[in-house]
Amino acid sequence: MNLGIRVQYGIYRDSRTDKQSVRVDVFNGGNAAAFDVKLEFVYEYEKPQDVSLEFARPGMKAVHIEQSGRSVAFVVARGCSNGPLEPGERRRYLYPPFVTAELRSLVQSLSPERYRVAITANGRTGVAIPGDVFGEFVQNRLADE
Repeated sequence: MNLGIRVQYGIYRDSRTDKQSVRVDVFNGGNAAAFDVKLEFVYEYEKPQDVSLEFARPGMKAVHIEQSGRSVAFVVARGCSNGPLEPGERRRYLYPPFVTAELRSLVQSLSPERYRVAITANGRTGVAIPGDVFGEFVQNRLADE
C-alpha cells in the first residue's frame, strides 16, 4: 500500500490498569485524506485450531469449526479523531493492554512470517510493521507484567 502513510511505534503505559502495551503512531505524509484507517495485529496459526466450543450453544447440534488465525484491533487513543486521516495528520493507536500477555505469547510461539501489524485505509490493506520487526520489538521492549 503506497498512500504516503508512515508508522512509528513504541511502548505506552495504560493509565487505568498501569500495564504496558504497544502504541503505533500513524502519519499521513500523502496529499490526500486516508479514510477508514484501521490497525490490527494479525496472526495465523501453524495449523488450524479447533474452536468448536467457542461457538457451541445449549440445544444446538454440535458443529466442528476450525480457525486458521485471528486479528486484534488497535484502538484510537483518547483525544484523537476517528474520522479521515488528513494529509500531515498523525493519529495514535493503542494495543489493548488486557491482551498484551497473549500478544507476547503469540510472538514467542509463532514464526514471524505468521504475524504482522496490518493497516487498512481507503479499502486497501498492507503491512504496517512486518512480523520479524514487530516480534523483536515485543520481545525486547515489552516487559513481562
